[in-house]
Order: sequence, then structure tokens, then C-alpha cells
Amino acid sequence: MKDARRHAFTSRHLILAALALNLLFACLGAHRDAYDTGVHIFLADHYRRSWWNVWETRWYTGFSTASYPPLAQQLVAIVSWPIEELRQLGTNNEEISIGEQHYDAEETAFLIVLMAALATLPFAARDFSRVFVGSRAAIAGGLCACFVPAIALSSWSFGQLPTICALVLILFSTARAYLFLRKGCMRVGCESVAWLAVAAVTHHGSLLLLPWIGGAVIWRAAALRTESYPKILTRVLIWMVTCCAIVSTVSWPFIVWWLKHPLQTPIDHPSRHDFLVDGAARSLFFWPMYGPLILLVPAFLVSAIRGTRFRPLAISFFALFLLGLGGTTRLPWWLFGPSADWLTHDRFALWAAVLLTPYAGAVALRAVRGKDGVRPRWLVPFAAAMVVTVIWAGSSSIIRQKPAAISMTAIARYLAQPSRMSYRFLTLGFGEQMSKLSVIVDNGSIDGNYHTARELRALRTSGLGSLDGAVWSQRGAQGVLPYLDLARDLGTRWALVAHPAYHTVLVAGGWIYRSKLSGVEIWEHPLAKPFLSDCRPSLTAESIWWGIVPISSFIFALGITIRRSQ
Repeated sequence: MKDARRHAFTSRHLILAALALNLLFACLGAHRDAYDTGVHIFLADHYRRSWWNVWETRWYTGFSTASYPPLAQQLVAIVSWPIEELRQLGTNNEEISIGEQHYDAEETAFLIVLMAALATLPFAARDFSRVFVGSRAAIAGGLCACFVPAIALSSWSFGQLPTICALVLILFSTARAYLFLRKGCMRVGCESVAWLAVAAVTHHGSLLLLPWIGGAVIWRAAALRTESYPKILTRVLIWMVTCCAIVSTVSWPFIVWWLKHPLQTPIDHPSRHDFLVDGAARSLFFWPMYGPLILLVPAFLVSAIRGTRFRPLAISFFALFLLGLGGTTRLPWWLFGPSADWLTHDRFALWAAVLLTPYAGAVALRAVRGKDGVRPRWLVPFAAAMVVTVIWAGSSSIIRQKPAAISMTAIARYLAQPSRMSYRFLTLGFGEQMSKLSVIVDNGSIDGNYHTARELRALRTSGLGSLDGAVWSQRGAQGVLPYLDLARDLGTRWALVAHPAYHTVLVAGGWIYRSKLSGVEIWEHPLAKPFLSDCRPSLTAESIWWGIVPISSFIFALGITIRRSQ
């Protein structure tokens, strides 16, 4: 009974610690200005509109949503349905369009799913920490995970919902894999594979973490020698083969899409820069990732050299740490070849920071207990510095320079008029707000914010991200000029301009200024012809699989976990 009360106490405090700072960011609306929030809400809106269709026509004249594992966005879509219904029962604001109501509900659902993932993270970190440290230090490691700056940065400033969800799932999966390797319990092994399958249909890029974290867990299990090496080796082979088979099966629509689409011309990203040279990249992708945790790295290295407990974890950490430095070293290109030019390397830094939490938990536990009952003087300043860094990392989306907020209501009504519905639009200078407008209206654009999926060859070879954000790239607004004729030929009649640098470019491209609406300039190209929608069959093998398997995998993994814990 005493152990049960102690377990309940620690579980309650893990949740409180996880929600403490994250509720602050949620109340501040930090997610609204994050880089990827709009993209994931847009994809969620696709599943809300057409669950059984993998072809989305509102960006790039059409792209396949099989290019992104759908579970996180599908959960947002599912949660948004009752939210929207409840809001419609409570208020009836005729000034807000149906599209805006959809977006508001999906934004709230995004926030709920993100908060659920962040509330679960300390438990996943605790279970993973138990592989390397004792139970009390593992609980401390779970608490430390709540205050990893990289988590706040990725969640609230970058809006990487699938990355966070997949990280939690992989931590759970590898913790269960460790138990399977040590004890040979098939139910625990099935649970490990099931959660890894869920991670695969949540975020494909996060599977790059698996060799490092899985290797550390296998090494740790083998080093304890609780079983003979042949038994452990047999279990390792069973686990690895089963994982490969299940992951390939559940995510085959993405694999088929990936095999058919060669890499695009790389788009510049600061996470690939040399941090020793580029101070801006360093201030965005290094210091906010680790914060004061970087002070633990030398001691972590010494502990790994002197003892075997942390050695496998330290090797995985330092590999991910080096990969997270982007172009500072050549390691990413040695390991991934040309694909390194397309990866965003900040995720490696996120994973490296999380792999520090077992050691950080052990250090924190020793510090709290103190020596002869006296706690070290550095404990309170270090904890305060961690909190300050987390607040800085999570709120950087609020304080960074960004385009002014744009009221979408009048613009949505303008584009929704029947005479304009048969033409596409192009936003210039909207930033992340472009995704919100794309959810609200149905006209569509040749541009978009999910660059990996675009089908247009001219854009795939451009080396640009979105045309909307060209003004903030090295090429500036002039980078859009070669693609204005393409936009016109593909039915783009309206250019919505929120940045004055595009004026000269539009005039050179034959566009005519018409009016100003909600602070946004309306430009028109009179020679644009109505576009023909690229409609494709809604029910295909990929769409049926994508509509059933991700959600079913999640329900199955949750079910066997609950059953095992009873």
C-alpha cells in the first residue's frame, strides 16, 4: 500500500511538472507563431475533409499525403470534430466563416494533442531511464525531461507535433524492448513492436533515432549478463526482424511514395550551417537545445569512461550530438550521403538532449540528497537557469521577428466569391499565416509550406522553400520572378501581398495592383485562365490503408499496454 501511494505521488508530480511550463506556453499562444504548426493543422484539415483520400489539391496544384505518416494529424482531425460541434452549440458568430470555424477547432485540437504528448513524455523518459539507472533516479530523469530546453523549443517554437509524439513512442518502445531482451516475455516484446509501429505512422524521420537508442538498449541488456549471450542474441534478432517487418508493413504507402520521388534540390536550412561560423544558427539550434545541460556533458563523458553503466548511452549521445551540429562536422554527410542536404539536423540535437536525462536524473538525485545532508550550492542556480532557458526556448516564436498578424475574414470572403473560385491565389510575405488561409479557403495555390511533397518540377528544382517566404531567403523577393509565369499558366490570378519588397517583382511579371484589404495588397494577372482541378480517385489502396491502419495501430498498442498493466 505504501509503495502504491508513493507511485501515485510520483506519477501525479510528473504530470504536474510536465504541465507547469507547457500551460504557460499554451496560454501565451506560442504555438500560433511556430514554424510547423500551420502545416500540421493543414494536413489535419485534409483528413477532416476527406479521410479516405490521399490526394490534396490546395497546395502545389496537388500532392500526395502518403508523403507524411498521418497519425498525429488524424488525431488532431478526430479531436477537432467534437470541439467544433460544441462551439457551434455555444455561439453563432455569423461574421466568422465556416473555414475559420474549422481552423479554430483544429488549432484547439492541435494544442490538446500536443499537451497530451508532453504530459506523457516524463513517463516515457522515466521508463527509458530505468534501463540505465535505479528507480528513484529514473523518476528524477523523468522530471528532468520536463525541463529539457529542446523539448520546449521543438514543441512551441517549431511546432513539431509528430516529432514529439514519435519521440515519446520510441522511448516507450525501447524501454519495453529492454525488458524483453532481459526476461524474454513475449507480451512485453509485442508491446515494444506495437509502439514502434505507431511511431512509424506518426513521423518517419524519427526512425533515424532508433539505431542509436536501440543500440544503447541492446548493449545495456547484453552487458548485464542475466541470460546467456545466445539467448540474448536470439531475442535481439527476433526483435529487430519483427520491427523491420511491422514498420515496413504499416508505413508502406510512405515507402512507395518515397521510392518514386528522388531528392529535390536542397533548400538552405540554418541547422546545416557551421555553428562555429554562423552565430545565428548557433543561437537557434545549439544553446536553446541544451541550455545548462551542456555543463553535464564533460562529467557524462568521464562517467562513461570510468564505468560501463552509461557507456552505451554516452556513445549514442555523442553521435547524435555531433549530428546535431549540422555542417560543423562532416559526420552527417558520411552517414547519410546526399540525404544530409535535405535533413533538418535540429532533431538530432533534440534526441541528444533527451538522452542526457537518465544521467541528469542520477546527478539531480545525488544533488538533492546532498553530501552529509548538505546540498551543493550550485543546485538552485542551475535549476533556475534551466527554467529560464526553457522559457526562452519555448517563447522564442513569440519574440522573434515575424510578419504582422493578418485578419483573414475579409480576404476569405474576397476569394470565396463565385467569380473568383475558379482561380488560384498566391500569398507573398504571409509567413506561417499562409497555411491558415489555405485551410479557410478552397481556391488553392501553386505554393505551400510542406516542401517535401510538392510535385511541380520547377519548384522541386528551384532550391527555394515557399515562394511566400522567398523575401527572407538569400535570393530575396527576386527569387519569385522566374515562377510568376508558371503561376499564371496554372490559373493563379490573385497575388496577396503582405511585404513591399514584392512590388517591383510583380510589376515586372505583368501583375496589376487592384486594392488593399485588411492591410494586404490585392494584385491581379488578367491573362490567367481558370484552372482545371486535378481530381483523382479517392479510394485507392494507399488511401484505405492510410485511413485504417495508423489509428488501428494506435488503438491496438494502447489496448495491449492497458491489458498488461491490469
